[in-house]
Amino acid sequence: MDMKIFIADDSTSDSSQICRQLNNWAERKSAHLKMDCFQELSYDRIAEACSYDIVFLDIELPYINGMEFAKLVRQHNERIPIAFFTSHRELAVSGYDVQAMSYLVKPCKQVDIDNCMDRLYKNKMQQKAPQIMIQTTQIDCYEISQIIYIEAVGHYTDLYTVDHCIAYHLPFKDIDKLLPRPPFFNCYRSYTVNMDYVCGVNNQEILLSHNKKIPLSKVYANDFKNTLLQLHKGVQL
Repeated sequence: MDMKIFIADDSTSDSSQICRQLNNWAERKSAHLKMDCFQELSYDRIAEACSYDIVFLDIELPYINGMEFAKLVRQHNERIPIAFFTSHRELAVSGYDVQAMSYLVKPCKQVDIDNCMDRLYKNKMQQKAPQIMIQTTQIDCYEISQIIYIEAVGHYTDLYTVDHCIAYHLPFKDIDKLLPRPPFFNCYRSYTVNMDYVCGVNNQEILLSHNKKIPLSKVYANDFKNTLLQLHKGVQL
């Protein structure tokens, strides 16, 4: 398994030790790690951090401290694992605000690094949820199962999840090509829908969960119905 690790610590000796400990864990798991170390944080690294498998942050950093950076990361990605290390055990309590998966007290022990990475490894093996990443001035990560449909609206593309609608100043085709077939289907010239959310269909429209309706092109109607039946193993909806 390949993993990308983001490490922020202003102490080069501490970050070097953590890298050695991570490599020790990786050897035992036959995992390949790509580790990037930073001595300070900046706002332009927030989107970059979201592309990693785990983010390790020293709470006490100059300019932007680890806790502030973690809160900003959480605004862009609610699921990325975050782990803190600190020389002061009492600071670990503040990590609950960002649902941190681990709090490591310096100097970090090998067993603590192992326990943290074992939890990450187990979660990745269980989930393996396919994702897409949309890059504008930042990078947004979405699990495929989160996306209900996308719609072209003028020069924008609206992306609908269960909880939100996010408007991207990107061509429809640029986001559409990221969505795997199936479960996604381009049902109308300006709509692509996740068929896992389809509750019903006729020759003109598709009924989604939460009673949302979107148009279905007559040109695509038969192909849509056949693909839907195949996806659900022939069960009539």
